[in-house]
Amino acid sequence: MHKSNSGKLVIVSVFFVAAILIIAYQFLVNNDSPINIDSPAHFGTPINQDDITVQGASLGRQLFNDVLLSRHQQISCASCHQQTASYADLGKRFSIGDRGLPTTRNAPVLINLIWKSHYFADGRADQLEETIYNAIRDTLELNSNIDLILERVRQHPIYSKKLKTIFQVKEIEKEHVIDVLTQYLRTLNSWDSRYDRMLRGDLVFTAEEKQGQMLFESECASCHIAPFFHSNTTMVSLLNQKLQSPSLRNIHASAPYMHDGRFDGLDSLLLQHPEEFPQTFRKRALNQQERKSIITFLKTLSDEQFLNPNSY
Repeated sequence: MHKSNSGKLVIVSVFFVAAILIIAYQFLVNNDSPINIDSPAHFGTPINQDDITVQGASLGRQLFNDVLLSRHQQISCASCHQQTASYADLGKRFSIGDRGLPTTRNAPVLINLIWKSHYFADGRADQLEETIYNAIRDTLELNSNIDLILERVRQHPIYSKKLKTIFQVKEIEKEHVIDVLTQYLRTLNSWDSRYDRMLRGDLVFTAEEKQGQMLFESECASCHIAPFFHSNTTMVSLLNQKLQSPSLRNIHASAPYMHDGRFDGLDSLLLQHPEEFPQTFRKRALNQQERKSIITFLKTLSDEQFLNPNSY
């Protein structure tokens, strides 16, 4: 009799736990909490304040890492934008796309995008969604099209169900796919470097870091504007190229440098850059010690937690 009661108790307990899990799952599925970007005060208000939700950004991350987006299912967005490289393509001057061919520009970092007003190396787009559409249709990148992706997602048992739940629709449209990818990109924000901690008063720069900061502010800050260290202004180079200064945050993790990836290291970059814009800048050669000091300062822009794949 005792064994019989114990068996019944085990069965009841199993059903009880299962019921709790089912209820919890249904709650999570049907209650998509908004994500508030809780940035530090020195960042100010984001330019892009579109809604981000837990489920939306989570699904966007899954799609970002899925080869389903490329025509021949050879690469994903994450193939060319790795977290450990601040979402650039570590060590590659040009990334390799779906067709096995190199791209024509160095993969940019994807950080603090909600504080940008223009996108791409030439600043030609003013909507983040345009960068996703471009990556999809570019024959040297994902080499795909949104209609093909939409059909694949509609047939996917998990993605289709999640998208219908997130947007409360019976039929998935291309805008839903682009929306969750954009939501994910808007969560890629970096603000916990030594520089940020210094601004918050949590630490004091060393003498060399301070010297490097002062040199940076006098020689580099007109294009790489704190606290994001990027520029929303497009300039024209001697080769008549429109270029926009990228963010220098986590720069030690995202080599090689420049839109064409021609500089392998920071010292070689500082030796020559910004030679393309003599009409805009006072050109002064930096000596070895000055370059060393600026590089020391640039190291303070590294956010190790952001670069850690286990942090997201």
